Amino acid sequence: MSELKTEINDIIQNYDSDDSLAEQQKRKRKASLITGDNPAIDPDDLNNSADPKASGSNNAVPDKLSIPQLTSKIESDDIYANKDVSLVFEGEQQVFYRGDYVTRIRLHGEPLLVGRRDVMAGHYPDIDLAMYWKQDRSISRRHMRIYRDANGSWYAEDICNNNATFINSLDNPINHERVELKPGDRILISNSIAIVFTVN
Repeated sequence: MSELKTEINDIIQNYDSDDSLAEQQKRKRKASLITGDNPAIDPDDLNNSADPKASGSNNAVPDKLSIPQLTSKIESDDIYANKDVSLVFEGEQQVFYRGDYVTRIRLHGEPLLVGRRDVMAGHYPDIDLAMYWKQDRSISRRHMRIYRDANGSWYAEDICNNNATFINSLDNPINHERVELKPGDRILISNSIAIVFTVN
């Protein structure tokens, strides 16, 4: 414990008013990390922060106030913000999803694997279509996935080897491809299941 106090005192004593602002802030951060304190942002640090273009310094501290503005811009550009984005199974067909039989799945951003369960092979897709496999042998264990990319767009991607996924028509297969989903798009898994991408 005494070594910790000594190190903190050394940091504070080495503080020199002639040091650059970046050096002063570096010392403050180091002292707060050692003590476990999380001091509030000093308004003077933000107002006097060095401009890398003006000073030519690589040690300039970025303006911390710009981060929330960037976040607000991303949220305002998200066409799915505050919308109910769902997968609806046509004809009220049921699928097994997270321990229950459902006809609609609300999307929250996590990727979903669509396929059929195979306990012996260790395949447990998020959306399980095993109940349809007896009538339709063209449903793969790992058939396709639905996911959202970093830009906020939703995609359907075919990942099966021998079977097919179609978008809007059986004439439009997406073998080992990904397609950006638009509201109203129909994802066809073989001849058995039609999933509608809905946004309300």
